[in-house]
Amino acid sequence: MRVQPDGTALEQITDNGSVNWFPHSSPDGKHVLFLACPAGKQGHPVNLDVLLRIMPLSGGLARDVV
Repeated sequence: MRVQPDGTALEQITDNGSVNWFPHSSPDGKHVLFLACPAGKQGHPVNLDVLLRIMPLSGGLARDVV
C-alpha cells in the first residue's frame, strides 16, 4: 500500500496474489523492496520460503531479487 504523508489517498501497489510484507522504499524513492509469501499465509510462519521482490513505485511489475 502507498499513502500520502497526511494519511490520505491509500493505494494498493501490488497485485500478484501473494501476501506482501515489510515494504522498504529505495533511497532515491523510485522502487520498493518487499517480502512476498504464498497466498493465504498469516502471521510469521517459521521456516516459510519467501521471495524478496522489487518494483517501481511508479507502477509496473515486480521482479524477484532472491
